[in-house]
Amino acid sequence: MNKEILGCLRSIPFMDLQINFEFQRIKTEVLANEVWHDYHPPYLEITNALTELHKSYKQCALTTIHKHGNSSLVREQFLRWKDKNRKETENYYFWPIEDQKWYPTEQLKNFPLLFDLIKSLTDKPILAKIVKSGPGHLLGWHSHQNDDLMNFKSPEQCILHIPIVTNIDVVHIVTTKVHEDRRGFQDIKFYESDNQYYMKNLSAGKIWFFNSYHQHTYKNCSNEERLDVLIFSDTRDNPTLEKNIVKSISLYEGPYIQ
Repeated sequence: MNKEILGCLRSIPFMDLQINFEFQRIKTEVLANEVWHDYHPPYLEITNALTELHKSYKQCALTTIHKHGNSSLVREQFLRWKDKNRKETENYYFWPIEDQKWYPTEQLKNFPLLFDLIKSLTDKPILAKIVKSGPGHLLGWHSHQNDDLMNFKSPEQCILHIPIVTNIDVVHIVTTKVHEDRRGFQDIKFYESDNQYYMKNLSAGKIWFFNSYHQHTYKNCSNEERLDVLIFSDTRDNPTLEKNIVKSISLYEGPYIQ
């Protein structure tokens, strides 16, 4: 994407891509394959400690650019478990450019419809994953491009959400403000009354662009589980993503970040 398109995306907090897709079939496929919670990557010896660790996992990676992770169910912790010598400061998502080939994980074979949808949205997914978050779950404030604590500065990401199971009490918030207290989350009315915060419930049945350039967070304020598909994409040399984004921008009628 060129700088003009990226600049426009930085100003849009949330955007419905207005793409028609077979949501009910995707939802059925995702819900039918929740067995990945009980799955063990084949390269790891199954131990009691690993079994207990895996019970707490809420994410299933479908693609990865990690050249050693193509047979992994993946969460980063599994990769660390496998390679304990890997430096904690090593960049996980962004390997050298020449290594930036993405790999389907072996678990993706159980999601053919979702895989076809991902390929129709982007040519270069960095990481596509299914995420389950329980009642009250909160993601701390962070930015993927303007944050000294994050190591995702280049290339600039585009993040798409496909909510599978959600409700009106799951909220995403984007702001230009900087939060030193990463876990500090006010009452919802606080954000509704401050025009520097942009808040949205990303409804199911749609594909959403979510602004990761500015500081953002989300919270599941409900008593129910949320299930979401996230697609992190490289914005460079990605004509499929660019075509979808440009079309959506032309139809966008929502607010712009001031």
